[in-house]
Amino acid sequence: MAVESLRATGLILCREYAQRARSVSFILSTLITPIFFIAITVIPPLLVTPNLIERRHLTIACADPALAGELRAQLAGQGGMGHYRITVDPLTTIAEKARLEARARAGLIDGVIWIDEAAIRAGRVDFISRVEPDFFERDYLQSAIGWAVTRARLARRGLENEEINRALAPIELETVTLGAPLRSRAQASSGYIVGIAVVFILEVTLLSYGLMVMRSVLDDKASRVMEVLLCAATPRQLMAGKILGIGALAVTQLAIWAAMGVMIVTPAAWITRSSLGAMMPAQGLNAASIALYCAFFILGFLLYGAVYAAVGAAFNSVDEAQQWNFLITLPLVLSGVFVFYLADHPRSPLAATLSMIPPFTPTVMSMRVAAGGASGWEEVVAVAILALAVFAMIAFSSRVYRVGILMYGKKPALAEILRWLRYS
Repeated sequence: MAVESLRATGLILCREYAQRARSVSFILSTLITPIFFIAITVIPPLLVTPNLIERRHLTIACADPALAGELRAQLAGQGGMGHYRITVDPLTTIAEKARLEARARAGLIDGVIWIDEAAIRAGRVDFISRVEPDFFERDYLQSAIGWAVTRARLARRGLENEEINRALAPIELETVTLGAPLRSRAQASSGYIVGIAVVFILEVTLLSYGLMVMRSVLDDKASRVMEVLLCAATPRQLMAGKILGIGALAVTQLAIWAAMGVMIVTPAAWITRSSLGAMMPAQGLNAASIALYCAFFILGFLLYGAVYAAVGAAFNSVDEAQQWNFLITLPLVLSGVFVFYLADHPRSPLAATLSMIPPFTPTVMSMRVAAGGASGWEEVVAVAILALAVFAMIAFSSRVYRVGILMYGKKPALAEILRWLRYS
């Protein structure tokens, strides 16, 4: 009997998978979606590489050779990404300022950084530009000029280079938490990135494939195909086959996207002279944690997929069923809203509690694992609780499914759906 049940479920799984994998929409979305997201991620860094941008010619008008040399080294070096070609003008007279402004208006130079003695004393430097600088350029120039002027002020007070470097060395704040293992900033960053990624992937997957489960049930119900299928399989086998088949399709698409991402990002990382390790958080991406993320994703999809199947069986149209979509995905929305707090406080009572509540477990526990805030026993318990929740939800949904797929007519109320559980 068990073998026949598995065989029936497998046949439905293969039917659901093959029918949708051959569709034009699946093929196009699989190919186009990752290219779009990778383009908006990779193209901006490529645009700021020295070989792919138009260099701007700036003139530094400054009578202090040390200050001008320091600023020129910053703008023309690696800090400016090769974006600037710098010339230095030692004259800071009114006539020289008018001459440089005229050159900028004529397009012979792109801008003038005017640093006279009054500017050094007051801390107000003029940047005369042929075009309005964008926010990032303005911020970068202000930072570079501020650094150079500060060094010049300290040098005028008699400090040597080594003393200036020590005085301007950044201060790092090391957090020591009593009674708990230390967490690094990299772990916190990993918590943010992994948390947002898991929420995003689950949300996108459910909006695409969770709704696909619901629509599949509604379509079969509307076309009366369900009544024919029930002659060969039980309602639970039908529901399990649909969820597993469409879930396998989702995993296939995500695997293809991951492979395409690696193939596209690797050359981009080489072009921008960076490594994939530098572009991704090192913490939270070992083999064990990746296996946990996959387990949480699969179990989370099965949990939500069972709910979508039950909603599809309970109602008669997509419009009626989609009203429940927000309530179904509300735990994912809340996880995304509180991602920064949860990743910053992975050992807090709120994070620990939510990670053991099944609708929140896939996202919150993934954040805690990446942020280094979950112990081994908590990870095992979370997987066990989520697996039990999946079986319980499938059992609950199959009862609704068993009655709902054969119910036609008026929109059922919640009380009526609960009554179905008693006589199914």
